[in-house]
Order: sequence, then C-alpha cells, then structure tokens
Amino acid sequence: MPAFNSPKGFIGPIGDDLPSLIPIVFALAVFFSAFNVALENFDSKNIGFSDDLDALKIARVLRSNGYIVNYENFQQLCNLVEVRSVNYAAGIAELNSNPEDSLDPSKPYDYSIEGILDSAGGSDVLAKLFYKDDSGKVFSCTNLKEPDTGLSSDVIVGKKAIIRVYPVIVEKQRAGDLGLISSPMQLVVIVWR
Repeated sequence: MPAFNSPKGFIGPIGDDLPSLIPIVFALAVFFSAFNVALENFDSKNIGFSDDLDALKIARVLRSNGYIVNYENFQQLCNLVEVRSVNYAAGIAELNSNPEDSLDPSKPYDYSIEGILDSAGGSDVLAKLFYKDDSGKVFSCTNLKEPDTGLSSDVIVGKKAIIRVYPVIVEKQRAGDLGLISSPMQLVVIVWR
C-alpha cells in the first residue's frame, strides 16, 4: 500500500499552479523590459538637457556683453569658463554678411559638425575654423588637452555634438592702419561627450 494516496492527475502544489504562473512571469518580464526602456530614454534625454545647459553656460561666459575688445579680452573670458563635464571648442567666426561671401568656398560655415570638420580638415583645426587677428592669434577656446589636433573627425563624428551660434561684435584693425572697426561676427560653441 502506498504511503500517500493522491487523486489521479495531481502533480503537486506547484505543479498544479504552473499553467497559471507562466502568464504572470511573462507579464513581469514585459513590465520590467518596458520600465528599462523608459528609464534609458529618460536618462538619454536628461544627458541631452545637461549638454544643452553646458553649451549655454559656455556661451554666456564667452559672449559676456556681446562686445569683444581684443584677443586678450577673449582669453580672459575663456579662462572664466568652468564647464568640466563635456568637451567643448568655441571661438569667433567671421559673419558671412555679403551674399557673395556665402558662395566663397574659403568661408564654408554650414554649422553642422561634418561641415565644420570638412571645411577645416587636417591639423590645426581650430586655427582654420576661427578668426585670426592681424598678429595671427586665433580667437578660440577649448578644454581639450591638445587643442591643435584634438578637434578632429576621430574625436567628434559618431558622437552627439551640439553646435550653438550667437552674434557678437569684435573690434578689429582696419586695413591700412585706418583705426579700429566694430565688426559683427559669430560665437560658435561646439559641445560633445
């Protein structure tokens, strides 16, 4: 005589509930997968907002009151930038104010990261991209360790780069020693992780 008399078809306390546990486990897996996707989306949006805020902080400091007197003034502003969470390169670019300037291939500022890198290309990218005064000083600011070679397609392409452009006025020397002129230019801020 068997020690345990069980009804026919009885598998055990868990075995009988197994068919009802499968949908519950499946529902939990779907719930946690959806929760994970929502959390990743939230994190990526949050990082994007943080990068936008960092770009605005850099621009606010470098733009100051919108009037840049000379290279030394720009470097003083550059030293005041305290953003460390992102990589950035910023500088003054000439404004294409004349319609014929926009057709000039030596001024191809389309302000997409690929366009900037293609137009500057090679070594010393910041010097080719940004304005130089008569003494050859480049109006650029960056937190890269090697500014001359740091801004290249290897570093930026494939990453989400933010580019912001702001109007500024820069005093520059007129040709032929005719004095200073206040020239409209653009502050270009490039931020990436």
